[in-house]
Amino acid sequence: MKRKKNFLLQQSGGIDIIVPMGLEVVSLNGIITLNDTAVFLWQLLSEDRTFEELTEALVTEFDIDNISASRDVRAFINKTKELGLLEDEC
Repeated sequence: MKRKKNFLLQQSGGIDIIVPMGLEVVSLNGIITLNDTAVFLWQLLSEDRTFEELTEALVTEFDIDNISASRDVRAFINKTKELGLLEDEC
């Protein structure tokens, strides 16, 4: 899976947000804020990654157990898919 290119990560007032560009502005209603874990995963998704790769990266970066990392990655993927932030092949 990979993130769409028409969404940028920006920081405003110390808060990380996803900003839509182009036609994506029409389809996204609201502001998407990200915590540190979500920012890390979002940055990884600039390239095609598997669920397992994302989970392992989270375990390594945040020194958490595999079950917690897997749960967090699943929640992140589900939400980003729901919001239409991932490419269609996911």
